[in-house]
Amino acid sequence: SFPTRRSSDLYFGQSSTALSLLGTDTASGSVVRQGVFNLSAGTTYYWQVVATNGGTSASSPVWSFTTN
Repeated sequence: SFPTRRSSDLYFGQSSTALSLLGTDTASGSVVRQGVFNLSAGTTYYWQVVATNGGTSASSPVWSFTTN
């Protein structure tokens, strides 16, 4: 059998309802890393991960953090 392609899409933005695709990671491990640069102070950012394994995908909740 052929290996299943796994990927994780990271969505990021300043609105929890209008996230943009920041990047896709196709690493074989369980850790996904994506750099985010030039964040503004005192701003709330939102992010979500959509993991795909073959034809099946699962979305995380939308998380947030606020910069100092």
